[in-house]
Amino acid sequence: MRNNIKKDDCLKMIVESFIKYGLPVGSENLIKQNNLAVSSATIRNIMALLEKEGFIEKHHTSSGRVPSIKGIKYYANELTTTSDDELMSKLKDIFSKRRVSIDETIEEASKAIANFSQLTFITSNTDYSELLKSITLTEVSPSQAVVVLITSTGRVENKNINLNKNINTKNLSIAVRFMQERLVDFPISELSERVIELTPIFKTQIKNAEELVVTFVNDIFYFVLNNNRKIYGKSFIIESEDISRKDLSKLINRIENESIWDSIQERSIEGENLKIDIGVDNTSLISKKITIGNSSKEMSIIGTHRMDYSKAKNILNIIEKFLKE
Repeated sequence: MRNNIKKDDCLKMIVESFIKYGLPVGSENLIKQNNLAVSSATIRNIMALLEKEGFIEKHHTSSGRVPSIKGIKYYANELTTTSDDELMSKLKDIFSKRRVSIDETIEEASKAIANFSQLTFITSNTDYSELLKSITLTEVSPSQAVVVLITSTGRVENKNINLNKNINTKNLSIAVRFMQERLVDFPISELSERVIELTPIFKTQIKNAEELVVTFVNDIFYFVLNNNRKIYGKSFIIESEDISRKDLSKLINRIENESIWDSIQERSIEGENLKIDIGVDNTSLISKKITIGNSSKEMSIIGTHRMDYSKAKNILNIIEKFLKE
């Protein structure tokens, strides 16, 4: 029996009780669930302190407490463990026996991860060696033009631009000609940075060059991160009863069309390649970015506030280990 309970211990037990049962927890239940050798008064005092600091909150239908978003995020970042020998064994077997390409092996591993964890798992791959091979402009109407980009992988991107007095066909033609001369054979991941560097040249030839550069950075050259996205176990989040249908619709659109890594607004700790987002819509997102050579793999796990955070973080750490090996 445990008789030395600290604040973090108490919060960890509250969050894990909430994840397991989905119910508010009171002091007596917490003692019983964890076989604690302390009084209810001791636990109530610690819970009162946690509530004052915003880590837990009173549930409107019960005298018990539930973890707040702040409390869940602190738990996910600081109080989880990452040890899962069963998953490690499964993935080790998949990677050691592979007879096909690494991408196909990763797909097999991703399916296994989703089924094993009962969580939605997303992978996307950015190849930083992909180069711009051509950029052309076509006016389709007095108010609209299309910029066509072709990359070294044969990918074709058509980007619409709305024309106005500052961004007109003449200015665009000059800009695209300069870009064709100076950006071809540049990695597409560096196009935005490079076009900003060309701003002084544009200013000598084009009025309102800054607005045109912003348009290219925001609307034309932002396409590399949405490459090769795959979603595994989508049904697990769709079938969850903890997310409203309205919020679920927004979440599905988000995971199908956005980089989860980029969409998590809070910056990760410097040097870390892991981000955690606990949303007010009862969603939890964990994303890791893994850079290997010229490629960057983004791997994300989507669940509710009641996801198994230890398992989710361990999944990402294990697959990073295998990829780097």
